[in-house]
Formats: sequence, C-alpha cells, structure tokens
Amino acid sequence: MLRRFLLLLLVVIRTAGRAAFQRAAPLYLAIGIVAAIVFSGNGMSASDVTTFAEDSIPFRAALWLLWLSATMPAARAVLCEPSLFLLRSLPIPRTHFYVAHGLLLFAVELPFGTLFVRGIGLLLGLSLTFLAMAAHALFTLRRRSIESVLLALMLLALVLIPVRIPIPIAAPIPILLHLGMSTLVLSRCLILSFDAAPQSAGSVDRPLVGGPAVVALCLAYLLTVWRAQWTLLLRALFLVLLGLGIVYFSVHNNQLTTPALRGTISLGVLAGVLLLGLAGVAGPIRRSERQAEWLLQVCGTSGAQRIWAGALAIGLLGVLLGALHGLLLSWLLDGDWRLLLRLGSVAMAAGMIVGVIGFCLVRWAQRGTKADSDRLLLAQLFTLLVWVLLTWMFHELALLCGLLSAFWMLLWATTAATPSATASGRWLRLRREREKGDH
Repeated sequence: MLRRFLLLLLVVIRTAGRAAFQRAAPLYLAIGIVAAIVFSGNGMSASDVTTFAEDSIPFRAALWLLWLSATMPAARAVLCEPSLFLLRSLPIPRTHFYVAHGLLLFAVELPFGTLFVRGIGLLLGLSLTFLAMAAHALFTLRRRSIESVLLALMLLALVLIPVRIPIPIAAPIPILLHLGMSTLVLSRCLILSFDAAPQSAGSVDRPLVGGPAVVALCLAYLLTVWRAQWTLLLRALFLVLLGLGIVYFSVHNNQLTTPALRGTISLGVLAGVLLLGLAGVAGPIRRSERQAEWLLQVCGTSGAQRIWAGALAIGLLGVLLGALHGLLLSWLLDGDWRLLLRLGSVAMAAGMIVGVIGFCLVRWAQRGTKADSDRLLLAQLFTLLVWVLLTWMFHELALLCGLLSAFWMLLWATTAATPSATASGRWLRLRREREKGDH
C-alpha cells in the first residue's frame, strides 16, 4: 500500500508539481530576494509582521489576499492538473490522491507558513498554513454550494479571530481547537476540490472579440487570461506594488531628491518586477496559441500575426502596470506634475519594452520539454542582471538599449514563426514529423 502511494506521489510531483513550479518559480524568487533584504539581521523579524497582523484586521486581510492571489496559479496547477484525471479510473484509493495533492499544496504554502511558524509558533503557524491550503482549494470551485459557503465562513472566522500566543510550553486548549478546526476544514475542502477539478480545469466561455486579425487575437489572448488565469494578473500587480515599496523606501531613506536618480531607481526596480510578473502571464498565452494552432491555421493567421498579437497583449499589460507604478510613486513622493510626467512616461515605456522582452523569452524557453521552466528562469536571471547593469551605466537611457533589444527579439521571434520560402519545405516536413511523433 505504501509503495503504491509513493508511486502515485511521484507521478503527481512530475505532472502537477512541475506545472506548479513553472508558475511559482518567479514569485518565490522575488519573495526570496525581498525576504533576504527585509528579514536580515538589522531589519524586521517575522514576529514583527505576525504581531502587527494579529493586532490589525485590515493588515491581516490584505496580507492573506495578497498571498492567496499571488500563489493561486500554482495552487490551481496542483489541484486541477488535467493529465491526472485519467488516473482516477485506476483502482487507487481516493485517500492517496487527497494526501498527494495535500502534500504538494503544503509545499506551495511553505513560505507563508514559515513566516507564521517563526513568528507565532509551530502549532498556530501550522494551523494557518492549513487554512491557506483550504482557501486555495475553495477558490478552485466554480460552482458554489451551501457546504462550500459554510466552509468559507468558518475559514474566514478562523483567519480573522486572533488567537494569542501561549506563554507556557504546553499548548492550551484554544490553540489545539484552532488546529483541529483548521484540519477539518482543510480535509473537506480538499475533497470538494478533488471532485470538482474536472469542471474547474477549463473555461467554457467563448470570448467575443473583433477588429483586425492582430487586434482580435490580442483581445482574445487578454480575455482568455482574464477568465482562466486572472490570478496571474493579480500576481503581476502584487509584484509591481512590491517594487513600488522598494523604490519608495530606497528614495525616502536615502533622501534622494534629484528627479534623475529617482527615475533611475524606479526604472531598475520596475523592470525587474515587471519581467517576473509579465513572463508569468505570457506562459498561458503561449499555451493558448499552441492549443488553438489548428484553428489559427484554418483562419489563415500567419506566424507574424501571432507574434505581434501576443507581444501587443503583454505590452499593453506592461503599460497599464507601469502607469500605475508611476502614478503611485509620484503621489508617495509628493511630486509635482513634472515628476509625475517623467516617472509615468519612463514606467509606461519600460512596461511596453519589458513586456515584449518577457514574451519573447517565454517563446524561446518553452519548447515542450522538461527543461522549459529551468531555461526560462535562467533567461530571466540573465536579463535582470543585464538590465541592472545597463540602468546603472546609462540611467534612463537604458530604455533605448531595451528598445533595440526588444525590437531585435521580436524580429527573431517573427522569423522563427515564419520560415523563409527556401526553408519552408524542410520546415513543414520537420513539423509533420514532430506531429506524428506526438501522436
């Protein structure tokens, strides 16, 4: 029995675990960098954050919403991986599935749980980790029932009602009761999520778009991401807000008053967080293109149109996030209209350029192999290092280097998607051979 469970766990890790890692790696990389800075020896401690969350309900609610929305793509990949649905027809106890998915989901919540374990203790931190797992399981349900609503109310009460940290070593009754209730809520939420996973894996809605081919395909991509992967948009927003905080404290604590220095720091940090956030959004767009490749061929959509539509979609998202960053940063710094114009224009230009670069990196990295996530992560790290170096050397003129790089990468992606006439015969033959190999 144990051997069968271990085999099932290995299959779940190789499928759902790999999909979750592809979605969560950029976020956890950013969290690791920020945690190394904030929770250093001279910085904050985990108890400072948890104590403030215990005393302030708005901060506690904001902390939970940010974490749940940022990690929802990884949790959905763990709970709703389509390649695991076939295994349900095999003579495998459902308890094995519940435990396997629960272990992977626990790994997704590990950074969040580590914060509370270090700040308030093992038992209560473990209880709050279970509640985060239960919340993610509830969010995957498309159809609400009376039971799911009651579970959501119980979960909300357990999160919002503070439980004081005990002074004695032995855990008192309230802590054990909180842990027991969290375990019961988690177990039932995992069962409901497992049963509803086939209905939650995809969207049944059809986007209504119009306009020229590139514009229509761009709108279709954006609508698909909004309906099926909206948590990726929230994660990108979370990263932008995180970068906004880093820029503000860097400028405020170092008393930087020169607009050029403020723009340089804003550009360097914003480009990094946008690359991590927008690359995560570009992944589903690339997968949507592959899934609808037969439809695009029937409609006569060329490779260049697909490239420009995807780059336009990610670039527009980058412009919106960049405008939000520039507006909020100018407001926090009490700047005038000239600072707002400077920070806003630089941020929007950086959003468009970084969006195109991130989209091209995703197309280059995703080749349908097991090394896609590793390749993309290395490419992002290399791009971040180059961008930081260019920003340090040329300040805001680094946008010109980024523009040239984005244009070159876009031309490369268009050429790769649209082979020349001399190479079209060989390209089509290799394509047919690859399709036969897939079947």
